[in-house]
Amino acid sequence: MRTAPHAHAIGWILLLLTAACATPSADELFEQGLAAETAATADPSAAAASYQAAAATGHPGAHNNLGLLHYRGRGVPQDLAAAATCFQAAAAQDFAPALCNLGVMQLFGQAMPADPVAAAGLLRRAARKGDCRAAYLLGAVLDEGFGVPADPTAAAHWYERAAAQDHAAATLRLALLCWQGRGVPTDRARAVELLRGRAAAGDTAAQAQLGNWFCRGAEIERSAALDWLEAASAAGHAGAQYDLGLLLLRGAVVAEDRTRGAALVAQAAAAGLPAALARSDALAAAPGR
Repeated sequence: MRTAPHAHAIGWILLLLTAACATPSADELFEQGLAAETAATADPSAAAASYQAAAATGHPGAHNNLGLLHYRGRGVPQDLAAAATCFQAAAAQDFAPALCNLGVMQLFGQAMPADPVAAAGLLRRAARKGDCRAAYLLGAVLDEGFGVPADPTAAAHWYERAAAQDHAAATLRLALLCWQGRGVPTDRARAVELLRGRAAAGDTAAQAQLGNWFCRGAEIERSAALDWLEAASAAGHAGAQYDLGLLLLRGAVVAEDRTRGAALVAQAAAAGLPAALARSDALAAAPGR
C-alpha cells in the first residue's frame, strides 16, 4: 500500500520538531551551569561552558554568573575586564544582580576608573528592583560617605529595605543607627529588638553587639546577654571576648574570675582589638590587681 504524500510531510515536521526540542534552551543551559557550579562536586569549568552558551543567546543570568566566574577565577582564568564585560551585558538588560556587581567594581575601580557617584547610581537601580545586597551596599556608601556626601537618613532607608529581606549586615547597621540616633530618631528599644531574633538564631555579630549594649546599661535580660556573650566569645568574636573578660575581671554581673577574664582579654588583644591591647598591657604590668 502506498503512503499518502501528506504523511511524508508530517513525518518531516515531526523530525524537525524533535531536533528543535533536542537543542537546550538558554534557560536550560543556564540551569545546567548552575547545577555544575553548585553540585557537591562542583565543576566550574563545565558551569562556565554552559553559561557561555546561554550568554551567547543574551541570557542575563548567564552573563552575570559567567562574570562572577571570571571575577573569582573559577573554571576560567581570573579576568576582571572579562567579568566587567559580562556584568555590563546583563546590566544593559536591567538585571539587578549584575547592576550590583558592576556597581561594586566601579566603586573600587576594578577594571575601570573608580567612580563612587556612578557606582551609587548602579546600586540604587539594583536596590529599587529589590536586590537586598545592593540596598545594603548603597546604605553603607551613604552611611560612610564613601566618595559621596554622607547621608545617614538615606542610609537608614536602604538598610531598612535590606533588613526587611533579612540581610544580616544591614540589620546590624540599622540597629546601630537606631541606637546612636543617626539618620533616625534614637530608639534603643528598637535597636535591641532588631538584633534579638538574629542573636537567637546564632548570628555572632548580633550576639556580640547585644552583649556590648548590655554592658553599657541596655535593658536586656541578664541571662540572655551573658549567653550571647559566651556564644560570641566561643565563636572568636574579639569584642565579645573583651566585654565578657571585663565582666569577669570586675566581678560585675557575674562571679569574679580574674584568670579567665584576663585570658579572654588576651585573646581579644591577640585578634588586634585596640581596647583589649591596652587593657592586656595594663594587666601584664600589674598582674596582682
